[in-house]
Amino acid sequence: MISCYTNSNLQPILSVWERSVKHTHHFLREEDFNRLKYILPSIMKQVTLYTFTVDNQVAGFLGVSTEEIEMLFVDPLYIGKGVGKALLLFALNQLKLTQVSVNEENTKALDFYKHFGFNITNRSLIDGFGFKYPILHLKKE
Repeated sequence: MISCYTNSNLQPILSVWERSVKHTHHFLREEDFNRLKYILPSIMKQVTLYTFTVDNQVAGFLGVSTEEIEMLFVDPLYIGKGVGKALLLFALNQLKLTQVSVNEENTKALDFYKHFGFNITNRSLIDGFGFKYPILHLKKE
């Protein structure tokens, strides 16, 4: 079930983010992970959050701005079980968002978006936080 996350307690979402990143972002240096973890709560307050829950537990979440998908993370226990697909289709069909950016080294995420018709439109050498992790910008036509 997907719903807008209105709870001020970000801990369930932060926990999913941490488990997901540790599972998928093997390229991320530990000091960069710790810095992101520190600034993430303030970043999450700048996006609209939607959660996919299973048995009242957050299994994945989507963070969006008015223009693009800013983040999509799935708890590793639910990867490959349709949670990411449901969140992405919600963003595409309900929110009408067609842009996303992904770490170049996160090849599984890149393949996921390509599977749904996204194409690379641009590349940045530095991510939005100033880290030297190349970012691919994608758009679904």
